[in-house]
Amino acid sequence: MLKLRYALGLLFLGIAAMTSDDASAQPAGFNYDEAKVPQYELPDPLTTNDGRPVSSAEMWTQ
Repeated sequence: MLKLRYALGLLFLGIAAMTSDDASAQPAGFNYDEAKVPQYELPDPLTTNDGRPVSSAEMWTQ
């Protein structure tokens, strides 16, 4: 009886190990290749939303 439990446990672990690869694969619809990213431009961090340059630390935190 103990051998049967051991064999069933190993069988279960084997099946679980074989099927877990699919669950950890990269999901469809996500882009992991940077060459496929379209061109974009980051905003200047030292310019406010209205176009004025940031001239002080106080202005930066607002």
